[in-house]
Amino acid sequence: MKIYFLCDECRKPIGGIKKIYNQVDILNKSGFNAFVLYRKKSFRCDWFDNDTKIEYWDNIKFDKQKDYLVLPEMYGKRINSIMDDVNKIIYNQNCYFTFYNYPIDKKNKYPYKNKNIKAVITISSHCYKYLKYVFPKSIIFRIHHGIDNSIFKYSNSKKLQITFYNKKNRLDNDIAQIFNILNVRKVLKNVNFVEIKNISEKQIAKIMKDSFLFLSLNFRDGFGLTPVEAMACGCVVVGYPGGGGEEYFKKGINYKINDGDILGFVNKIEYIINDYKKHPNKYLKMGKMASQFVKDTYSLEREERDIIKTWNKILN
Repeated sequence: MKIYFLCDECRKPIGGIKKIYNQVDILNKSGFNAFVLYRKKSFRCDWFDNDTKIEYWDNIKFDKQKDYLVLPEMYGKRINSIMDDVNKIIYNQNCYFTFYNYPIDKKNKYPYKNKNIKAVITISSHCYKYLKYVFPKSIIFRIHHGIDNSIFKYSNSKKLQITFYNKKNRLDNDIAQIFNILNVRKVLKNVNFVEIKNISEKQIAKIMKDSFLFLSLNFRDGFGLTPVEAMACGCVVVGYPGGGGEEYFKKGINYKINDGDILGFVNKIEYIINDYKKHPNKYLKMGKMASQFVKDTYSLEREERDIIKTWNKILN
C-alpha cells in the first residue's frame, strides 16, 4: 500500500506545500509508504531543507485496491476527473477553496460526496466546522500543524523592524494602503519595513527573529501558518485572523483586527510603535508568551500524533 500526495510544482515559499512534505515524512518515519507526487519529472521544493520521498506521475502504477491518492482542496471540481477509480483523500488546508472554480449551477457534482473519497483531512477548527456543516456525512479529521522550534525559535534580540508576508496578493492591496498611510504620517521614521518574499525558510526565520512586529494579512485562510511561525519567533502579531487564525489570536499575546479595517490596522500599528519605543519590555514579554503558546499548542510532536492517529483510522 502506497500513499501519494499530489502536489503542484511551485518554487514560492508556501506553508501548505511544506506541510504536505512534513506529512509524507511523518508517515514514512512511522512505517507507512508515502510520497509527494509531481507530474513534472525531477521537481522538488528547495526553499526548505528536505529529503522527502518524491515520485513522478509517469513513473508509477497505482494499485487501485490498495493505494491512496491525496488531493489538495484547491483542485475543486477537478478532483472528480483525476483517476476516478482509485481511493482518494482530500487534504483540505483552506475550506474557502473547497468550491474553487465552481460555476453557479444546480447540477454541480461535488467530489466530497463520491464513494471513492474515503476521508477528508483538514487543519483547523474553523475548517472542520465549515466542512462538517457542508458535508455532514463525510468522514473528516482535523490535524494540528506543528512548528519546528529549532528553526522558528524565540528571540528577544529585536530591532525596530516590522515584517509581513502578502501571500494572498489581495486586489485591494491592503498592505500598500497600510504602508503608505504610515509613511505619510511619518510613523516609519527609523523603522525597517521588510517583506518576506521568495527566500528560504531559514532566511524567513532570521527576519522574524529580528522583528518585533509581524503584520498578519490572512484573508479567507484555512489556518495561516506564517503568523504562527512569527509568534514562535517572539513577534507581536497584529492583523487579520482570516478565519482559521481565530484559534491562535488570543488577547494578551497578539492584536486582532477586523478584516479590511485599514484605519483600525494603521491605528494599532502606530500605537504599538510609539509605545514600543517607551516600553520595549512590555512587547518582549508579549512575544515570549506568544512563543510559549505556539510551543504548547502547535508542537511537532502533536502534529505527528494527529497524523498517525488519523491515517490509522482511515486505513483500519
